[in-house]
Amino acid sequence: MKELQPTAAPGRGWMPVLATIPQSSAVYITIDADGLDPTEMPAVMAPSPGGILYREIAPVLRRIARAHRVVGASWAPDGAMRRRSRGGALSRTL
Repeated sequence: MKELQPTAAPGRGWMPVLATIPQSSAVYITIDADGLDPTEMPAVMAPSPGGILYREIAPVLRRIARAHRVVGASWAPDGAMRRRSRGGALSRTL
């Protein structure tokens, strides 16, 4: 298993990181709600100001899905998120 983070390619974004995944390989995607910007995901245990925005992560997920076999995905929300309608709506969207 390989954990990919944009910090692996500072200033160059996700694409160089995604290029390290072997073409057509099986991929399991996990998204931790704490890594999203609190303007979009406010109800988490450890907010990340300046975190990833939905408009930034959506193209990355699409690119992964086009180039690889997505065998599963998980969403790691915080329990408090389910109590806030805005966070819950984003959780369902992702």
